[in-house]
Amino acid sequence: MNAHVGALRFAALRLAEAIRPQRPLSFDEWLPKNIVLVDGEKKGELWSAADAPYLVDVAKCLSIEHPCNLVTVRKSQQTGVSILALAWSLYLAEIAPDNIIYGVPGIDALQDINGQKLQPLIDAWQKKTGKRIIIPAKERSGAGSTVYEKRFPGGYISLANANVAMDLSMRTCRYGVKDELSKWSQTAKGEDPEELFFGRFTAFLRQKSYKIFELSTPEADSGDELGEAPGHCRIDRSFRRSDQRFWHVRCEECGREFVQTD
Repeated sequence: MNAHVGALRFAALRLAEAIRPQRPLSFDEWLPKNIVLVDGEKKGELWSAADAPYLVDVAKCLSIEHPCNLVTVRKSQQTGVSILALAWSLYLAEIAPDNIIYGVPGIDALQDINGQKLQPLIDAWQKKTGKRIIIPAKERSGAGSTVYEKRFPGGYISLANANVAMDLSMRTCRYGVKDELSKWSQTAKGEDPEELFFGRFTAFLRQKSYKIFELSTPEADSGDELGEAPGHCRIDRSFRRSDQRFWHVRCEECGREFVQTD
């Protein structure tokens, strides 16, 4: 009986390709294929590294396979870093779904980030790509997304007011964004919002499988050279930490990038 060697080999190759684990797409590779800008002079166009080359290394460190746990960006205004943070949340929802907490300072910032940035970004992304990652809101049902919680298979993006303790409590998250960190302030009971925020990641600390992205323009400087005074700018204070558990991506106002490894 004749054996169809060519056919068997072809079928085996196709089967091997189908079952072989695929390398997760890095964030810098995912960005230009998925993110449609929703404001600015390039509104309606896909995100391009040519327009913000200083963000490429930051995006690489935010990729799920990069070993860093904390990415810190000290930036000037209108540099596209906030859009990068929002886009990172959508990247995680598709590529490595798990719970995400996105902290901003105050209810006004919370409303602005959803209405002017995140929801338009979601709508433009899913319309452009045809993907349906974020579950739409459903009336009289808790299964869908809400204004401040965008659900997807495997988790959610929870928008949180960083200046309210309740918004930073009762959640277990693997990923987090600390947006405009320098404007975060103590809660009404005097609690530190950063400590409350970090408490959301306790379940992932031992294996160091969490990742946090903090970003901000600098604010008040207390004059403390060590940067440990309560009134000192939070993003500057974070920059001066010497905790070698973390790798920091440092994006100075000049646009250069620095990576510190342990």
